[in-house]
Amino acid sequence: MIRVLLVEDDPMARQLLEIYLKSSGKYELVDSLESALFAEAYCTANCVDAVLMDVCTAMNANGLDAAGSIKKHLPHVKIVI
Repeated sequence: MIRVLLVEDDPMARQLLEIYLKSSGKYELVDSLESALFAEAYCTANCVDAVLMDVCTAMNANGLDAAGSIKKHLPHVKIVI
């Protein structure tokens, strides 16, 4: 299974993606975050294969900046923005 971290601040979109990931059989939802501020720390502390991340997240965090930082420190993690 592919371990996925979801980063989305919109509750409806996040819930829909969580349902899809949990029911897919191919993906394991490891966690769901509202802000990209915490994404790198989460990926560093936990086993994550892929990140589904919104561009604009809670607390004015930029998903593109977070993705760049994650790729710099954890190049094996796949990121979909």
